Amino acid sequence: MNPELAVLYAKLDIYGEALQTIKHESGAVCPNFMTCTCPPCRASYGSWALASEAIEKATKLSQSASQPEKPMSVCTKDEPD
Repeated sequence: MNPELAVLYAKLDIYGEALQTIKHESGAVCPNFMTCTCPPCRASYGSWALASEAIEKATKLSQSASQPEKPMSVCTKDEPD
């Protein structure tokens, strides 16, 4: 594998792990941090929401990349005169 590509894959793994940690283990300043309006909770929830959105987008991208391409349909009707 190309060394630059290997570094990119390693970085993606690191970023992905960080986002998963933020989403699943961080962010809860208080039990109601998702709806609390105090500044620390708002900042914490903002970070959590960004991590969640990034994970969702990456997952969708991975799913669409792993699906085989659908063949283009070819019209078999004769062209009109």
